Amino acid sequence: MQKLISNRQQDKQNLAILERRVQEERKQKMTLEQQLMSEKRRKTDDTSRKVDDLSRAAVAVASSSR
Repeated sequence: MQKLISNRQQDKQNLAILERRVQEERKQKMTLEQQLMSEKRRKTDDTSRKVDDLSRAAVAVASSSR
């Protein structure tokens, strides 16, 4: 009987440890996903700026050649 009680207590401790790990991993995953989205937005913004700059340069070249 004592062995069953001891095993049950150990199971509860293990469950608590595993639940904490899962919670920490979820937080880490959310943080990494936010960083990834931020990086994607930054790259998209950079690409848009470069396209705008190239468009302006092409218009300037076309205007100066007339």
